[in-house]
Amino acid sequence: MAKIIPIDGDKIRLPGPRDRITIIGPTGSGKTHAALWHLSNASFDRRPFVVIDPKREELVSQIDGAEYIGVGDVPNYPGIYVVNPIPSDAPMLDKMLMDIWDHENIGIWIDEGLMFGTGDGIDACFTQGRSKQIPMIMLMQRPIWVSRFAVSEATFIQYFGLEDKRDQQTVRGFTKIPVAEELPRFCSYYYDVPRKRNYFFKPMPQASMILDRINSRLDAMKPQRKII
Repeated sequence: MAKIIPIDGDKIRLPGPRDRITIIGPTGSGKTHAALWHLSNASFDRRPFVVIDPKREELVSQIDGAEYIGVGDVPNYPGIYVVNPIPSDAPMLDKMLMDIWDHENIGIWIDEGLMFGTGDGIDACFTQGRSKQIPMIMLMQRPIWVSRFAVSEATFIQYFGLEDKRDQQTVRGFTKIPVAEELPRFCSYYYDVPRKRNYFFKPMPQASMILDRINSRLDAMKPQRKII
């Protein structure tokens, strides 16, 4: 079940253990910061969560308890696992995503959807991931260059703004987000797809606070980790 938090007198659902959230916005808008916040609320204490990080984000590197794995490795125990693929790894990464789909019950964060956001693996996880208990956090800058399923099959969409009208049209085709409106820096719209409700989000909490929460949760787990 999705978590529910109160905000400005309303109640907002957060992604649950079967949900997919797509975070959209240009470089420097706050996408990674938001993804880190969603990861801090994710169920990595009950399943492995794989962070596919081709850009080697500084915030991701500050997850002290994360374990780094190779492209193609599929973790079997709860925790956060980071993989740093390069563009030539795309076929192997697609197979890894299919292996995760086959394994089930593994979360996925995939950054830079433009680089790795197409293929049978990512499509299978987006279209059938709910039944296989594969929660997903997807970050993208250009929706028109990434699998359409990343938007059409998302349970939640967090939008930090886009300049290109084709990208705006893609988002607008699946949400009620006012894509033409300019957002204050680091603010976003958060759209609950099943409820067809749109919310305005102020900037996320400080990154240090989010990282402290993730690291303390990982430290409390102290799991044995294994690659199958």
